[in-house]
Amino acid sequence: MRLQKKPNLSRGGDGKPRISQTGDGRVAWKKVPRFFIEISGFKINLGLIHHFKRLKGGTMRRGLMALIMVVLVMVLGLLPATGYAYTASFPSASSAVVGSIGFISGTEIGYFWSVGRGDSVSQTFSGTGLSSVNDLSLNFNVTRNVLNSGAFVSWDVFVNNNDVGNWVWTGIDGTGPLALHYTFADIVGSGIYAIAMKVMNEVAPGSGSITLGVPGDLTLQGSAVPIPGAIWLFGSGIIGLVGLRKKFRKN
Repeated sequence: MRLQKKPNLSRGGDGKPRISQTGDGRVAWKKVPRFFIEISGFKINLGLIHHFKRLKGGTMRRGLMALIMVVLVMVLGLLPATGYAYTASFPSASSAVVGSIGFISGTEIGYFWSVGRGDSVSQTFSGTGLSSVNDLSLNFNVTRNVLNSGAFVSWDVFVNNNDVGNWVWTGIDGTGPLALHYTFADIVGSGIYAIAMKVMNEVAPGSGSITLGVPGDLTLQGSAVPIPGAIWLFGSGIIGLVGLRKKFRKN
């Protein structure tokens, strides 16, 4: 954002006439100071806004101020929105679970050891308010580990079918909390994101498996879904029409 001033130009120059008001209340045309504020490539003449405010009452003042509001909110709607986060439970009671049993109890899922069976945990989250995501954090517990020495379960993590990272649990890792964090290129989901963890290897028969605790925690970060410019325009137009209606009633 930057503020700049341009000098007044005489009538007939490259500047355009602006609205002002005479002593007897009539509208007249003359030059006004040209102070510009620039936001994302859009310029707004602050000197013009100042003269609009000086117009006392009247349909013109309300209409012009409503027009300025439309421009401002549309410009603000074009500004990038980043740094937003969405949190939820994952794995959770609503997750789809593939394992030798699936839901062992209300607080445990498993047993996981087979890519051939399609062992996985997945869940779709809607209404996140995120137009795109580039950061995922997962926190949950490995509640049982009966893997033999040398055995391991390898997992890949997916966001909308995009592989964003992996994690591995071995027989010597025991049990306990696991914190995962992945950053990646923007994945566009328009507020809806499918999260999945899939087993990517086959543990030899009799070499053990692991289970996970429910619920865990998930945090997605990215950009917020922008409010369409048409909504800003519609809302501002309604405000202007209300002002005009009140004026006509008074007259």
